[in-house]
Amino acid sequence: MTTTHKSLGYFGSAYDSPEAYEVTTRYAIFASPRTGSDYVCARLANFQDMLGIPMEYLHQDAVAEISARAPQPPAVVPGTTGSVSVSEYMELLEGLRATPDGYFGLKAQPAQLLALAEGKFDQVVEFLREFDKLILMYRKDKVAQAVSGAIAQTTGRWVNFGEEIELTRQHGKMLFPLMAEFLAAFLKEDAFVTAVAEALADRPLLIVYHESLIDDPDAVVRRVVSFLKPGQDTLPPEHDLLPVTARPAGQTSAQFRADFLAHIANSAA
Repeated sequence: MTTTHKSLGYFGSAYDSPEAYEVTTRYAIFASPRTGSDYVCARLANFQDMLGIPMEYLHQDAVAEISARAPQPPAVVPGTTGSVSVSEYMELLEGLRATPDGYFGLKAQPAQLLALAEGKFDQVVEFLREFDKLILMYRKDKVAQAVSGAIAQTTGRWVNFGEEIELTRQHGKMLFPLMAEFLAAFLKEDAFVTAVAEALADRPLLIVYHESLIDDPDAVVRRVVSFLKPGQDTLPPEHDLLPVTARPAGQTSAQFRADFLAHIANSAA
């Protein structure tokens, strides 16, 4: 079964705030795929009436669906299938997805921002400069990240709620070329995220690692909340606006990772 933000209905009106709120704090979660950003977004969205409803709003599916609700469609957002200008789209988003405390958040991937900025690094930096706070997410184990990306693309399960993926070991070996592509892409994207962070060193930045999120998710989320809302040192009450992603047991991905590393070693011998 395919699980994407679109298939889960995340960009529909069901997840809109009941009314438009004045935005006083904007934040962006900037990360390549398979770093745990969906988990962090879901936890933040489930803190009732606070910290915004962060989602992957620059994905072309989001732009197409959400921009269709705009009163007028004057221009096209570069790199998407949407029908509103960037500034108008952001204004529309803030009116739909801010929370009563004045917070608005979104998650963005390097490829999405580069498409938005037509490949111009300076424009990516200027877009993110509009946000008051930035959260950067990385995954130290790039091979595991690449394996995860290959599995997600093959199965269509980009959002996982704990189900172990049913792929054979032989199928995994057939994915080696795709894993190599993802590995190269993620290394490049990490370098891009770091370069953007260096250009925005004057902004409040928080770095979150996937491995820390796995080890102690509540501690990491507590740190994120405290960063976004200083003085909020405990986790607020949560409701079930968004289903929270869960990590599968991992036997399949662990086996694929070991086989891929063995393949690399044998190829280099």
